[in-house]
Amino acid sequence: YGDLVVDHNVAPSKDNVVEFIEGIILAYKSCIDTVYHIGQGNFALKWHFGRARPEEVAFIIYQCDAKYGMDSYYNGTKTCDERLPLEYVSGTVLTQIRVYADLYFQKHGEGITKAAQFTAYEGGSPHHPSYPAMHSAASGWSFVSQILYHPTPAAVCESIKTDFAVSWARTVAGVHYRLDNMHGLAIGQAQSARYLDYYFMENGGDLDYIRAKIQEKKFDWMKVNMTKLDEIDCKDADAAFMYAAGLSSFG
Repeated sequence: YGDLVVDHNVAPSKDNVVEFIEGIILAYKSCIDTVYHIGQGNFALKWHFGRARPEEVAFIIYQCDAKYGMDSYYNGTKTCDERLPLEYVSGTVLTQIRVYADLYFQKHGEGITKAAQFTAYEGGSPHHPSYPAMHSAASGWSFVSQILYHPTPAAVCESIKTDFAVSWARTVAGVHYRLDNMHGLAIGQAQSARYLDYYFMENGGDLDYIRAKIQEKKFDWMKVNMTKLDEIDCKDADAAFMYAAGLSSFG
């Protein structure tokens, strides 16, 4: 995907031949420090919104269905669990939960007895609210790398796909809703944009230049169309350019 060339207006080099401290070391450090900064705001949002994890909701529906038969709830005559207004449970969701429970029984020879069994992890989700997703908020190399380096369009394209893959894997694992992840990616980038200007200035960068570059390189995660994601070949020059130029091919 091409060489990563350090932007010396962001990270002035003390050695024009070997860029080590101002290159790869600063890249690692900027990622770690940015994630630490993002985490504080992200967890404040988690406890502010307090969204239940998918496994918690799925387990409530599963228990209600097993006890009464959820089909009877659509006439509004029964209440199963006051934590979940069952009139908002669609038939599609109910069907998916039933299919999953059947597959689980076929694989393990026993029914589901705890919420964690609706996830890919033995212990289930972490013990904090679902929204926004921290893995997603921390998946920001596609943005940070564009500030510190002059990456090729193909490299930007591939890093965006990688960040999205890390994020989406948490929904595949059953521990986050899609919007937990998409908003997490967007919130992480917004927090990074507010943090990186002074961060890189303290390492010798040009503050005005960095701020202008941050504004130039921001992109909208909500434009990502997951159904088209695998179709993009980042090594294809035209596709990479379109992807890197604000995800315009994903509108």
